[in-house]
Amino acid sequence: AMLEAIKYKRFKVILIGGSVREPSMSMVGSLAESNLKLFYCDKLFLGVDSFSVEAGLSTPNVEEASTNQTMISRAREVIAVFDSSKINKRALAFIAMPDKINTIITDKNIPQAVRSQLKTAIKKARIGGTDREKVIRFAIRRVDQACAKGLLHKNTAARKKSSMAVKMNKLA
Repeated sequence: AMLEAIKYKRFKVILIGGSVREPSMSMVGSLAESNLKLFYCDKLFLGVDSFSVEAGLSTPNVEEASTNQTMISRAREVIAVFDSSKINKRALAFIAMPDKINTIITDKNIPQAVRSQLKTAIKKARIGGTDREKVIRFAIRRVDQACAKGLLHKNTAARKKSSMAVKMNKLA
């Protein structure tokens, strides 16, 4: 994502440091967390490995869970992004309960029973397209809308969009 964002000369790239978690290419650990605590975030787009209404968000990596918790604590709005294959799953490390999430962006392959639960547990459940690529495109549109309304800084928007573009490339 960083290499993609650097291509745009008008954006300033800030690296938070920490250890690189290879599968997701995310920065994790105490260095990343201490640096994240220096910033506030209007909108956090958080990709997750597992979600259930009962157990909340989770990930198989303990360090990533802790870093995600720090990001959630610094965000005004938390937007969880995941496809329906992540629903009703629970991984090793807890991130947050559904009441900490403002919006969910996902595809439309969610079972009807889960849709009903989401409507009561989450403020906004955005049921998007039919596949992962459409979910990511939907999230990119939300970033553009937030930026246009002045709710999201252009640098932050560029980082989010480039991160999502990298995920889309991995799907191809």
